[in-house]
Amino acid sequence: CPFLGGKSFLRHADVNKRLAEVPAQHVSGQIERRNELGYLLLDGATFPMTGSLGLGNSAEAHRTSRRWLEELLAPSRLPNRSGWLEEAGLFLAEMATERRFKVRSAISKWWYRMLFKHVLGEILSSEDADAFGKFQSAWLQGAVMSAPNTFADKFSGLPSLIFD
Repeated sequence: CPFLGGKSFLRHADVNKRLAEVPAQHVSGQIERRNELGYLLLDGATFPMTGSLGLGNSAEAHRTSRRWLEELLAPSRLPNRSGWLEEAGLFLAEMATERRFKVRSAISKWWYRMLFKHVLGEILSSEDADAFGKFQSAWLQGAVMSAPNTFADKFSGLPSLIFD
């Protein structure tokens, strides 16, 4: 990141070459991943025991986590196409009884319920799915580090009033 004293590579050939080197560099310990999640930087204080959600773990710890995730999300544990269609149909029938139907929140609610049911083996009520979604949003808002106003001012070209 250039504004933090690093370098930025923007040409496709440079990015491709460097990305191809990342796995070996990570395994050898030459580079660390830290708490970056896409363009978001997660606050290490959010994870008091480890300082990381797992994104910043060593390559060996990441391999162990990955094995568990692959086991939990194995296709053999999840419904097939007709099973997903049946689940969606049941959910839509349930949603038809509600007075208001918001597509985005309904999709999130369905996803949370399916995640709990098929991955964790737990049935999540509609109310609990809503509560989980609120918790997840609040947690993420607290975990993402915000850019200081001076950073936003410097790179936006807009007056600081807009960011205050």
